[in-house]
Amino acid sequence: MFEGFAGQPPWEGGAARLLHSAAAQLHVYVLVLFRLSGMMTTAPAFSNLAVPINVRAALLIALSALVTPLVGAISERGFRELDRDGNGRLSADEIPAELRPRFPDGVPVTLEEFRRIPGIPRTVFELAWELLAELAIGLILGLGVSVLVSAVQVAGQLIDQQTGIGLGEALNPDLDPNGSSTGQLMMLLAVALLFLVNAHVAFVQTISETFAALPPGGALLAASSIELLSSLIAESLRLALQVAAPVLAALSIAEVALGFLGQTVPQINVLILGFPIRVLLGLIVFALIQPAAMDLLLARLPEALSALGAALSGLGGD
Repeated sequence: MFEGFAGQPPWEGGAARLLHSAAAQLHVYVLVLFRLSGMMTTAPAFSNLAVPINVRAALLIALSALVTPLVGAISERGFRELDRDGNGRLSADEIPAELRPRFPDGVPVTLEEFRRIPGIPRTVFELAWELLAELAIGLILGLGVSVLVSAVQVAGQLIDQQTGIGLGEALNPDLDPNGSSTGQLMMLLAVALLFLVNAHVAFVQTISETFAALPPGGALLAASSIELLSSLIAESLRLALQVAAPVLAALSIAEVALGFLGQTVPQINVLILGFPIRVLLGLIVFALIQPAAMDLLLARLPEALSALGAALSGLGGD
């Protein structure tokens, strides 16, 4: 009754196309989810273990559902930015060197070719490779930001070592301390500040902008992103020293003063007197430098995010 001329239901062709379209959309969604999950696994505003795993999973699923419909528009904007002459085609000099492996057929590249999303993989190995590449993009972005933010934790650890607060770990191991107390305090302050200035929104925006040049399934790990990650580690160490420098300088002056005091008044036990003085002085200077330390971190963060986004998307190359 409802059969066509070929003896098949007339809706079979439409159903097959509908199922194929749904599978393609699900494939794109999973790729977007993996790229975002890499960022949320390592970014300081999302990777806090104090947040229940089910809450983070729900947030990841919701964010992926919001970003997936925007992938096409983001990719088109990236094409317009690269198309400097506005002729609707990308020539060899308009495509960054790190993006050229995406176009094995050569130039010119049209908007359709630039936005093309690879089809559903035929094998499990191809799918696993795609998912790993997408995950790596997010992991590098989150790790780069986490390395920079952890500078304040390293600074707190340096302060604890010099003031003597870190001796509590050896004198009373029953407390089972997990790292530097001052470092943990500074890290918590930094994470709270990130939420106050909407840095978590900037993280999502940056990872979303990588779709401007790298559509889902087209992720490429550029050498510049690895080099940038190495430079961020060095930048983190410099930032840690800058944050801890006032406390270390004050403690150095106190040590010199106590040395003169011990020479002029031998009856005073400088070793016993030095512990409370160093702790008190360190806490006072630590409280005074907190606003400047957080301002210094916030000043470096936008530059690092911009550089990471450009390097990961390949748009930072020549």
